[in-house]
Amino acid sequence: AKTGCTKDKTVTTEFIDDFGIPDMQDADQWTMNVDMPSFRVDRHFGGNRNEFNIRGAGVGGAYPIRDGVTQFFVADGYNSERFEVVSGPNAGLAGSGNSGGLVASSSKRMRYNSVTTSVRTRFDSFGGYRGELDYNFGKDRFGVRVNMLHQNVKNIQKGVELKQNAITLRAEYKVSPKTNLSFQFERSGEWNTQYRRTYGDQQNLWDQTTVNLNNSVIANTAAAGISVISATN
Repeated sequence: AKTGCTKDKTVTTEFIDDFGIPDMQDADQWTMNVDMPSFRVDRHFGGNRNEFNIRGAGVGGAYPIRDGVTQFFVADGYNSERFEVVSGPNAGLAGSGNSGGLVASSSKRMRYNSVTTSVRTRFDSFGGYRGELDYNFGKDRFGVRVNMLHQNVKNIQKGVELKQNAITLRAEYKVSPKTNLSFQFERSGEWNTQYRRTYGDQQNLWDQTTVNLNNSVIANTAAAGISVISATN
């Protein structure tokens, strides 16, 4: 048998609700020894926004786990029961992660003998908004749970909205007291910027003299208060 040492840090549903945590990236800010992907939400779409640096071991291969299966996107709180960070080389037993550990999330489960509906909304001062719907219909041996999300995240800059529409359907049937048959379908559509929102242009430090009209090399850009965006264009 394979064994290893781990340290498990869990962000529960209650914590997610109390602090208004929207996704795994926000949740991991409340844990120890975890660094966010480069530039976090400021990074262009794609990139490595779903790789996490745990205990300084680097981001290579540190992809999240969702219900025991590797996923290549950031888990959202609208359909998540909890978020976890497992620190230590024992992450290799899951077939994912690296020597630093791994991050994981669990889907919201269907509740038997329960019928509930909840709606959550959020608004910010930049005009952004987020809405979540959570519906659970459970009988003695069968039930369904539906989670839906619509959001439009904005900030002080115009034209950099992050939009998302998502839905998760989960159905369960209790075959026996100790056996459940479950089915889950999830679909998410995101509209994100294809470029970084900010550049280190140092425009407030420009010496008002140095310019580049022919793309030639400028020896000391920091002293001139400028920076290079592209060496070829």
